[in-house]
Amino acid sequence: MKNNISAYPCYDILHDSFGKFAGLITKSSGMTLRDWFAGQALNGITSGNGIDWTQVKGDVVAGAAYEFADAMLAERAKQEAGDG
Repeated sequence: MKNNISAYPCYDILHDSFGKFAGLITKSSGMTLRDWFAGQALNGITSGNGIDWTQVKGDVVAGAAYEFADAMLAERAKQEAGDG
């Protein structure tokens, strides 16, 4: 997925020998945008709807969350291409 960028990349600040800012390097790419969208969808799926979540398999719910995330990324790509 081309637009599955890092949602929360972490950077280290580089300084020259005089202590002045010299640039940034990626320390960690963090979670992907797909993971972040899935987490947001998971929160919505599991909040306040009266379902006893102890009776639901986690992989089913996680799969649904990633389906929503993939739909969000597809719509995002359409918007960026000017198709939406």
